Amino acid sequence: MNESLDLFDDFIDVTTFKDSEQDKADKASTEKKEEVVKTTLNPMEGLEYDDKEEEKEETQETEVKNTDQEEVEHTEEEKELIQKVVDLKEMGALFLPDDYEIESLDKAVQDSEAFRNQVATKSVFDKIPDVEVPGVGNAKDLFLYLFEHGGEDIEKFKSNFGATSFDPKSFDLAKEEDRRKVLETFYQKKGFNDVKTKKMVDKIFDDMDDDTEAAEALGELTTLDAKAKQEHLKELETSKIQKQKDAQDAYNMMHGILEKNQVVGGYPIAKEEKSKALNSLYSQVNVGGQAMSDFDYRLNGVVLRNPELTLALSAILNTLTEDPKTKSVSFDLSKISRQEKTKAVKNLKEITSRVTAGKKNFSSSSDDTSGKKGFSWNNVIDYSEI
Repeated sequence: MNESLDLFDDFIDVTTFKDSEQDKADKASTEKKEEVVKTTLNPMEGLEYDDKEEEKEETQETEVKNTDQEEVEHTEEEKELIQKVVDLKEMGALFLPDDYEIESLDKAVQDSEAFRNQVATKSVFDKIPDVEVPGVGNAKDLFLYLFEHGGEDIEKFKSNFGATSFDPKSFDLAKEEDRRKVLETFYQKKGFNDVKTKKMVDKIFDDMDDDTEAAEALGELTTLDAKAKQEHLKELETSKIQKQKDAQDAYNMMHGILEKNQVVGGYPIAKEEKSKALNSLYSQVNVGGQAMSDFDYRLNGVVLRNPELTLALSAILNTLTEDPKTKSVSFDLSKISRQEKTKAVKNLKEITSRVTAGKKNFSSSSDDTSGKKGFSWNNVIDYSEI
């Protein structure tokens, strides 16, 4: 199995918040502090590479691969497959890394599209300016949230990483207004209603050291916020992995159906057409700057925009039939096939009748009273339906 093509696998980084000197002094009397971890959306933040170490690893990997390649002897069928993939790469039809391990042509096409998309995504990310989008958040963070992490809810992005997210740096604890705001936020997070929150905050300012209380509350809020962000990213990652698994399972299922059957859903698919049928669902085309599958383009961009093709498709869909025993659904194309074959035979009859006019060894009638087996057009029609 070839390695993952996910360009951002190594980019998700975790950095550590360090308490300020003031915070350390304020918390000196408390128990051992919990380390606060912040998950960043920036794929480049905090990365440090040892170029020499990388070169050593790459050299070792290359040596191992070269050794493996020398030992492997490919069959004629494998050689033909490898050559086919190499030719398609040279033509630009496949976009794959040089060390790609070939399993099958269908898999190569699927991985090519995934790799092409990931390279394009990385290229777009690099060109996005590191600026704040008013009312939303950082442009690069938003891009990663949507395209790398699979997020779909902009409001959740804003509340976790964007414009309305918690930012400990936005508070100046030297100001009473900010200390009060921090304490109010803290008790609201604890589940206090507005009335109880006000009572607690007023009591702190009247009877306690509000500087210390506000600093401790800000530290705990920072910890809670970092954990909430991590949990949200974990949820997105879990959802993304499940979607990828579902897509892979669907691909494997359809591939298996095509491998085992000559007739699929009531429709005969020739061997040479099987890979085309499957690849159409996964190959992507770009139409007016919008990426879509080849299947979607043919359906929505071609067929459904043509009145005649739309009517023809509607007629075909109307042949869907459910087997009362197995409950399986398939196209019943027998009527369409019968009509076309009958029409073709009748056309042939007319042409042949004109050519053979006056010759007795051809009969255009099915009523053969002589007892001899003469030629019958009805027999041709019946035979064509077998």
